[in-house]
Amino acid sequence: MQVNILGSPSKYIQGRDLLQKAGSYFSPYSKKILILTDPFVYPLIKEKMEKSAAEAEIVFQFERFSGESTETEVQRIVDLAARHECGAIAGCGGGKTIDTAKAAACKAGLKTIVIPTAASTDAPCSSLAVMYSDKGEWLYDFFLTQNPDLVFVDTQMIANAPVRLLISGIGDAFATFYEARACRNADADNMFQGKGTNTAFALASLCREILLENGSYAKLAAENKCVTKALENVVEANIYLSGVGFESNGCAIAHGIYNGFTQMKKGTYLHGECVAFGTLVQLIAENVPAGELNQVYGFFESIGLPTTLSHLGLSLTDEELETAAKASSEIGISHNMPFGVDWHTLKAAIVTADSIGRIRQKEGKT
Repeated sequence: MQVNILGSPSKYIQGRDLLQKAGSYFSPYSKKILILTDPFVYPLIKEKMEKSAAEAEIVFQFERFSGESTETEVQRIVDLAARHECGAIAGCGGGKTIDTAKAAACKAGLKTIVIPTAASTDAPCSSLAVMYSDKGEWLYDFFLTQNPDLVFVDTQMIANAPVRLLISGIGDAFATFYEARACRNADADNMFQGKGTNTAFALASLCREILLENGSYAKLAAENKCVTKALENVVEANIYLSGVGFESNGCAIAHGIYNGFTQMKKGTYLHGECVAFGTLVQLIAENVPAGELNQVYGFFESIGLPTTLSHLGLSLTDEELETAAKASSEIGISHNMPFGVDWHTLKAAIVTADSIGRIRQKEGKT
């Protein structure tokens, strides 16, 4: 019997200057909340959030993130939450901070609140926490018992973040539709070990449409640190539509490439930047029509997403390419395709994706 599963956060709230009202929105979850935050974010949010907490008559206990989403860091946060008698854990920062907070809340049996400070990944809405080694190597995906209770997005904070983070988020989110389509065609399971629903696929498709229509205008808004409708649309696509879409449809080669590449300890890329290049690799492996492939290359070029290995800070020998392809082929999601995948397939697609990107660059299309 086929089982279809869709997962999503219990509540999603998005708007400009929301941090000033955090206390009133958070108070239903607990009267004392541990807030794990990136060190550089802490001084930017502390005053606003403490004022909102006082107005709501609740307490925020701030704790700085160590910098890596590891089992050790997760346990440290679990212990701190118990020591301070907190009923909820909130993660405020980037993907690793958020994943650590989600994992800690799950292990401690507490409410989970997510406060992304950039729309750089689709981590906030998922019931997934990516765990790394102390050296920053991907170890495994920790599947939580449920999605976050609340995802709270202040779009002015997103606009104030480095533009590169927004663009990286677009790269991560843009893969959602193509991976969803691959999983659907392969009849592959999603992250919940079920099949994707029609609703989930519609969300993935909408995510792609919004990014194509609003991506360049959202980038312009972020460059000027202002909140526009285009930015609001892209933030929702990056965080909510992609977050629910990837988890409820499944991932494929695009994210498999990222997971494989991280094991090489090379490059200067962000998560979404590598996933974007992985999307090109996936489309080439699928042998999609030239028009579709050119559209994706053109979109990436227009907003500054990588289309070559050099854009990722990578200069690989043939042996290193083989190593990268083999590492990616060993990632389970790389096989969520409607055809067989091995390292030869992936290496050929990586080389081809890079070659096309370099040719287009020489032709002045970037």
